[in-house]
Amino acid sequence: MAVISCSPMSTPALGERRVNAYTLPLHYVQLIAIVVMAFLVLMNYFTLCVNIPTHPWQWLNIFLSSIVILPLFIVFITLTYIDPAEDEVLAKSRGPRTDFDRHKHTHVITELYCHVCAVQVTEKAKHCSSCNKCVYLFDHHCIWLNTCVGGKNYRMFLFMLSLVVIGSFFLFINSLLQFIGSFQDSSSLLSLRPYYGA
Repeated sequence: MAVISCSPMSTPALGERRVNAYTLPLHYVQLIAIVVMAFLVLMNYFTLCVNIPTHPWQWLNIFLSSIVILPLFIVFITLTYIDPAEDEVLAKSRGPRTDFDRHKHTHVITELYCHVCAVQVTEKAKHCSSCNKCVYLFDHHCIWLNTCVGGKNYRMFLFMLSLVVIGSFFLFINSLLQFIGSFQDSSSLLSLRPYYGA
């Protein structure tokens, strides 16, 4: 089995279901999201925060950054670890999967029974072909997280999106202030002093 999949639909091997976002194969977009988030966090702490002259503003910037970044990290790990599957799917042992035959059934779920998972499901459940499981109150499969978003993790997903928006806004304002400050007083940019000959 591949560790990283570059296919649009990163599905586990036949007969297996994706337990959470860390079930192999990982999706390449998930890895891109992790690398970009890590880059932005490192850029914020090691470039933007240190360029503020050492006084209360620098500590305030680090404190405000941490208020957004630490909860975002915790929510991201928790969200990608949660299994949003139907309770019946979770209770069923992970035996061999029954393959879906379109000649026998027109839909994967008929009369609240999933023919792939071989379990009774709730009315608003949907079978995700990427995760190979029925998801409670299915909304969508997020390739950035490599997991389904549904009833069990939807609020946490919205909270994570809110933190991403707040963090992006904070990073933008911080970068803009640094950019404007570089034209006003180049001596205040500590990390760029070697390039100015100071």
